[in-house]
Amino acid sequence: MPLFLVVLSTVLVLAGGPRGRDTTGAGDPEGAALPDAPLPPNLNVNAHPVDEIIDLNKERLLALGGVDGVGHGLTPAGDDAIIVWVSDAAAADRVPTEIDGVPVIVEQVPGGFHAQ
Repeated sequence: MPLFLVVLSTVLVLAGGPRGRDTTGAGDPEGAALPDAPLPPNLNVNAHPVDEIIDLNKERLLALGGVDGVGHGLTPAGDDAIIVWVSDAAAADRVPTEIDGVPVIVEQVPGGFHAQ
């Protein structure tokens, strides 16, 4: 998957998730609105096994030097993968090819990420 699609999908997810969901209760036959109770802090409603593996390994990967980011992506075949963005080829050589059975895809971003 091209880097821009991974970044775009990440931005869209972080920008607000699903749109147009009725929380007023108007579409509910009972007419009851959804409660505004906060979720428990340890509950990850978007939990995915790969995201959990990323959470457990992100600090270790970022500490390798030259690693600029870690995220959830897809292999060319459409399987889940861990995406690791690196600033140079030397950093790419330090990144494992898989973690806990999940393939790791290394994307080189020459010069690293910079704020625009």
